Amino acid sequence: MNTENCVHPPAYVSAKRQDRCIVPHCGKSLPPRRRRYCSNECAIWWPNNHYWTMAAGAAMKHNREVNSIAVKLKSWNGHEFERIIACCSRCHKPPLGEYEEGVTHREALDSRLEIDHIIPLNGSARSTTCLNHQENLRVVCHKCHLELTREQRKSGLIGRKT
Repeated sequence: MNTENCVHPPAYVSAKRQDRCIVPHCGKSLPPRRRRYCSNECAIWWPNNHYWTMAAGAAMKHNREVNSIAVKLKSWNGHEFERIIACCSRCHKPPLGEYEEGVTHREALDSRLEIDHIIPLNGSARSTTCLNHQENLRVVCHKCHLELTREQRKSGLIGRKT
């Protein structure tokens, strides 16, 4: 993950006009009446790669497009229908619903999908950081997330100062 060129603009940037787009891979000059981003694409790219709430939503959406399966379900009146369900990017299992027969509450919790930082945050603030770039996020089930975190602790990635 390349975050060297990624610079967070200071808070006053919104009030002061810049001459170039603040998105690192863009850098185009700003058209009239624009203050930070040269286009709508750049205005979407920045929050989706820095602000946690937007980055997590974008990661889930991307995972739904890449790691999903079609499941046949039955409605209350017996009609069958197909639903696309996102899966864990590590074990490729879909999350279990408590409404399914034979699934306990614990099994449903263990299979729910979560966002994992490949390069861990390691105590830094999660709300706005370059560690929220899409290439540093993956969607995994709770059980896999616990295993990944355990492996990162053993290897020393988590728990040490960076």
